[in-house]
Amino acid sequence: MEEQTVRAGFSAKYGSYSLIDLSKDKVIILELIQSNEVGGSHYMEKQGLDQALTSLMEHGISVDVLVTDRHCQIKKWMREQHADIAHYFDVWHVAKGIKKKLIALAKEKDCSTLRPWIKSISNHVHWTAASTPDGNGDVMVSKWYSLLHHISNIHSGHDGPFTECEHGPLEGEDRDNLWLKPGTKVFSMLENIVEKNILLKDIRKLSPVHQTSSIESFHNVINHFAPKMFPFSYMGLLCRITLAALHFNENARRAQAKTALGNLRYKLQFPRYAPGECRAKPIKVERSYNYVEEIMTLVNQTASHINLTSQRPAIDTPPPLTAAYEKPLKDDVVKAHKKRFAKK
Repeated sequence: MEEQTVRAGFSAKYGSYSLIDLSKDKVIILELIQSNEVGGSHYMEKQGLDQALTSLMEHGISVDVLVTDRHCQIKKWMREQHADIAHYFDVWHVAKGIKKKLIALAKEKDCSTLRPWIKSISNHVHWTAASTPDGNGDVMVSKWYSLLHHISNIHSGHDGPFTECEHGPLEGEDRDNLWLKPGTKVFSMLENIVEKNILLKDIRKLSPVHQTSSIESFHNVINHFAPKMFPFSYMGLLCRITLAALHFNENARRAQAKTALGNLRYKLQFPRYAPGECRAKPIKVERSYNYVEEIMTLVNQTASHINLTSQRPAIDTPPPLTAAYEKPLKDDVVKAHKKRFAKK
C-alpha cells in the first residue's frame, strides 16, 4: 500500500494529520492532536503520524511506502522507528525549496545570468525523480549533478551512472542559451547549492512515482469546512475535518466536464506561483453530496436503537489548554483589573 502523509491543518492549538492512499486519492485516516497532549505545537506533526501509523497497524493494514515533505522530525523518526517502510519525499516540496534559493541568488550582484535557468533547474528536479522509476538513489544524484555540466554547455562525460544528457544535439535557440562559465561567482555559488550534503540526501529519496499534489485540494476542502479564522472545540473541529475527508473522498477524482458537442472543457488560470503565466485548467463535473444522505440514514438508524441523551462520546477529548494553569478567584482578578486601569 502506498500512502501519503501530510499535516492537513495547523495552528498553535490543533494539528490534524491525514494519510492518503495516493493510488486512489482517498483519505484513509485522520488524527487530531491538541498541543497540550504532546508538550507543544512543535511536536504535533510527528505525534499525528505516529498515531496514524499505529492505528493502521492495529487494523491489520501494512504500509510499504510513505511520501511526505522534508520535515526534520519525521525524517529522523521514520529512519529510527520504521526502517522497514520506504520513506520518500514529495518532489514539489524539494523543488520549491531549491527554487527559493535560486531566486535569492539571482538577485545578488553579478548573478543575474542565473535567472533564465531557474525554471529549468526546478524542472530538472522533477525530471530526476520521474525518469528514475525504480527510485535508485545513486542514479538520481548523478542526474542531479549533471545539471552543472549542462548549464555550462557540457553534455557528456558526467560523473556517476548517468554519463550524458538524454537530449539530442542542440539546435537553433537551444545552442544560444546563456551558458554559465565554471569559475565565475554565479557558477560557484550555484555549485554550493547543488552540492549541499543535506540536499543530496534528500535527492536520493525523491518519490519516483507518487506525489502529494492532491493534498492541496484536500487543504482547500478543510479550509472550507473548518476556516482557520474561527475557533472550534476539539469535537467540533474533529467533526468538521471528518466531513472534509468524506467530501474529498467522494469528489477527488471527478471526471472532466464536456461541452454539448462532447469537447473537453477548460478555463484559463493565472497561478499565483507563476506570475505572468496563463495556463489551461480542466473544468470538472459538478460536485456530489451523496455522502450526506448516507450519513443521515446512518444517524437515523443509530438513533432508533440507543438513547442519545445517556450516551457519552466514544472519543476522549483532551483537557483545555487552560487546565495547566491554576484558576484564581474571580473577585481577585476583577480587583486587580480595576486597580490597573484606575484613573490617577
